[in-house]
Amino acid sequence: MLALQKILLKTIAINVLIVIILFVAVSMIKSDIQGRADQIAQLNQQRAINSQAAELVVALQNESQKAAQYSTALNQVLLGKDQLLNFPADAEKMAQQNNINSQVTFGGENPVNGMAESTDITMTLGGKANLDNFLQFLKILENSRYSLKLDSIDFNQGGQIMRANLTGQVYSFQ
Repeated sequence: MLALQKILLKTIAINVLIVIILFVAVSMIKSDIQGRADQIAQLNQQRAINSQAAELVVALQNESQKAAQYSTALNQVLLGKDQLLNFPADAEKMAQQNNINSQVTFGGENPVNGMAESTDITMTLGGKANLDNFLQFLKILENSRYSLKLDSIDFNQGGQIMRANLTGQVYSFQ
């Protein structure tokens, strides 16, 4: 009987040892599979990000082509900086056509925010005339080939004659 107990104990010990070895092997395989699954998930995420980035690059190229068309049109509409030298003379001619005694002066140049190739040149226009003539002059100035932004228009009345002082910017491409 003692021999039978020894054989039984050896058999149980061997079976327990086999179960422990199998448990360790299964745990290692499970860990390896989990690591590979995590790696696959990261690669899928990276692929999705790369795909989205590629779509954004294509959209950006399309928008760039559209913007190039507008840039060409703006270059044709806005005058060059050297062409703005004619503005004081042209503004005075427009003022004389409306019986306005005027004087145009340029101030400093400033780069326009967001447009690296654009500048604005500050200008001041002063003159004397009646209100209707000033309004007609402003309409002609608005429809002229110059791109203007008026910051202020100050009117002072002295009898029949109004004095006006206009300040603003004239825009150009460099």
